[in-house]
Amino acid sequence: CGFDHNVAIIGRDAKQVLLNSLQAAEDYGKQIVDMYKGKKDFEQTFRWVARERLKVDGFTFLNEDLMMPVARAEVRNILKASGINVS
Repeated sequence: CGFDHNVAIIGRDAKQVLLNSLQAAEDYGKQIVDMYKGKKDFEQTFRWVARERLKVDGFTFLNEDLMMPVARAEVRNILKASGINVS
């Protein structure tokens, strides 16, 4: 398992990193689906995701204008994978 900061992990450790990453992705997707189901508001859901990602990631070169289309597509794809279609 290779990382962009010049680190590689092999064997059991790599397997655990991948398993942890898969679990985190599943948890993240479930959180988004649950939020959408509770609010029934696609725009409010993807805007929340964009703002949270900006806070958590801390990238100073990104702003809401850049993050909104990314979050919109991300949320739409997560919902679609869960059988929920939004327009």
